[in-house]
Amino acid sequence: MAFKKLQTKIPKNGALGAVFASWFDIENAAPPTRYLYIAYVPLYFKQGNKITPIGSFIPELYELANAPMGSLQNQPPDKSPFELAVVPSLHEADIVKRVKQEYYYRRDHKLALPTPISKLRIIPDYLKNLPMVVDENDDTVQGLVLKQSSPPRGIYINLKNPPEKASTLEKILHFSAWWLAWLVTLSASFVIFGSPWAVALGAIVMYFAKITGNEFDMFDKAEALYRDLSWIFYMPWKSKAGFKFSLQNTFMTLCKLATLAIASYYAFMFMWEYLLTLSVGSVIAGFFSLIAGLSTFIGGAATQRYYWNLSFCDNQIAVPQESGQALLEVFQTFKTFTPAYAQKNEKPMFTKISMEPQASFKLNKISVS
Repeated sequence: MAFKKLQTKIPKNGALGAVFASWFDIENAAPPTRYLYIAYVPLYFKQGNKITPIGSFIPELYELANAPMGSLQNQPPDKSPFELAVVPSLHEADIVKRVKQEYYYRRDHKLALPTPISKLRIIPDYLKNLPMVVDENDDTVQGLVLKQSSPPRGIYINLKNPPEKASTLEKILHFSAWWLAWLVTLSASFVIFGSPWAVALGAIVMYFAKITGNEFDMFDKAEALYRDLSWIFYMPWKSKAGFKFSLQNTFMTLCKLATLAIASYYAFMFMWEYLLTLSVGSVIAGFFSLIAGLSTFIGGAATQRYYWNLSFCDNQIAVPQESGQALLEVFQTFKTFTPAYAQKNEKPMFTKISMEPQASFKLNKISVS
């Protein structure tokens, strides 16, 4: 509401006014569609030499099952958070449908989404206690298992995000990210052209050369920062079942954050000292140096979390073997999600291209008088 009142004071007459108004359109700054990465891993149940799929484990749903609020808390109480995090299917359509169902619920009720979890961290951080089947004829491994031939995977889902559903924090972060993309481009012109007199021309050149990449980069950082901040202030660990503090993970996380802080410091100082040699003033130099330092820290944190994880607790799940039998029964009675075009007996949008020779087309002769 405050954004709308602010925008009513911005002149919108004429082409220049429309452009100026679009620059400060905070209300519509959040993306209308959120493009989210979801990681999962197939689970199996081994009886003798027979291996049967029982579903797909989604670590983000496991975090939400342990959170204090959400639709997963309305499920039968006899189900553990681990069982609630398993979709009884290996089909991507079923996984997308289940995740969308939960995430739309959280969006409509203004509940935070969990921080993104990469496919590289599912087994090391959550399922290290489950045995891994390398040889299906090995009778020593039984019950709930993982398969080496079915590694963790990742898919992308599109979530509709109209302005009236987006949160204030999301709008502010994406609005700031758009401006930071331009400012980062402008700061690059300082470094490349090396003279304050060439900044005007350099900004234009660098804008068209770099702004698209910077906007994509800042958009991803804004999304990651929004989910991180929302989840931190949501503080699910206050009531998280089975929360275990890990001294080892805390020590490693602090070491990783320390290296990021050092890298960010040097990025700040490099930009600061270079810009001061151009006599641009301490205010401008400090502003662009701060952007360089923050970009280094936020981008580095996202990269570290994707490959090595940043966590202060032990998320390893002690999965009872009876859960495997229960999930197997659910899987055998589950009805796979049928797309709308299949329900209407229509052809899908993309079909397999036939490699059989087709009848050639004959062009009619055209007479030109």
